[in-house]
Amino acid sequence: MSGHDDIAADFLVEASEIAELLGDELVQLEMQPQDTNLLNAIFRGFHTIKGGASFLNFTPLVELCHGVEELFDLLRKGRLAVDGDLFDLAQGALDHLSGQLASLRTGAAAERAPDTLLSAIRIAALPDSTPQAAPAETRHVQRELDLAEVGRDGLGRRVRIDRESRRHPERADRREERPR
Repeated sequence: MSGHDDIAADFLVEASEIAELLGDELVQLEMQPQDTNLLNAIFRGFHTIKGGASFLNFTPLVELCHGVEELFDLLRKGRLAVDGDLFDLAQGALDHLSGQLASLRTGAAAERAPDTLLSAIRIAALPDSTPQAAPAETRHVQRELDLAEVGRDGLGRRVRIDRESRRHPERADRREERPR
């Protein structure tokens, strides 16, 4: 194993631990949306993963983490407020990031996040990007994001992320399959 491989392996272990912690922090943030310590911790988590991924030239991770990092920078500065849509967006980004990390651990390349996810992150960071003020194009991107495959299961397969079952996993098996 080369030095670069050792560094990459160490990064994947650390980034996976950070991603797991980010998941816990996002759940806490949903219950405590004004907690500046949580906002700062989540910002730092995405920032740390972005830095390591950049050093190792894992561009898809850098692109995704950079967008989420910018979003959380606005949240922690009070320029945006945490709401259900922003929470879902952050959770979707984390789900995709976890899938990217899982791919890298198996030796596969990390796929770029879906354009719908990256666009939704950029749009959420725009001034007055609330649903009431959103132009039709923004609502279309949000609808596409709602339908997008933004996650991967433990085997690296694409899976649809259902907002309700992510917030309440105990309900996931009781829900009827929605027609697509």
